[in-house]
Amino acid sequence: MKIKIKLDEQCGETTVIIKTPKITDEILKLSKSLSENPFDLLVGFRNGNAVMLDADRIFQFYLSSQKNIRNNR
Repeated sequence: MKIKIKLDEQCGETTVIIKTPKITDEILKLSKSLSENPFDLLVGFRNGNAVMLDADRIFQFYLSSQKNIRNNR
């Protein structure tokens, strides 16, 4: 999955467009997550591929600078 962010200062409202050759479970999950909980969606990368992460299931993660970040939810 590719993720692109385009900055547009003239944009009045954030718009998300999903461009896909077919509807998959991953696309349905992404669409549902964006529409129900737009601020709980995290995208991580594993082996060069984007993966959706459930913020409520993350205890801690490491940045590339190796700083330890804890989820205090």
